[in-house]
Amino acid sequence: MNVLSYSPTQTENAVTIVINEVIEDSLCIACEDGRKLYEQIAVALRKNKNVFLSFLNCEDITPAFLSQASGQLYHWFPEDRIAAKIIDIQPEDADLIADVVADTKEYLEDPLKFTYATLEVLGPDYL
Repeated sequence: MNVLSYSPTQTENAVTIVINEVIEDSLCIACEDGRKLYEQIAVALRKNKNVFLSFLNCEDITPAFLSQASGQLYHWFPEDRIAAKIIDIQPEDADLIADVVADTKEYLEDPLKFTYATLEVLGPDYL
């Protein structure tokens, strides 16, 4: 098993959020669990903490979970403030996080583009 890991030094300016402790599960799939994680990260960022996210013992990480957990941060915090350090994660899951972040940034550049694409595919009754 190839895991990217790092043990951060705990200081008064840093906090490590252990994801499976926040969501009380090892499966990172539900949007509502992603929202719980987002709330924990947002609290730490509002306190100007450096955030370390530990994916130790997490499995089946989905884009929906990640979108709620991290993608939402880009709506409310400047990008340079978000810079959480991801630890204890499988490389393929780290790639998934990078994809979700890239998609979020692209959406925020032109939300109407995505609205029009949704309407084109799903029809006007969708909205």
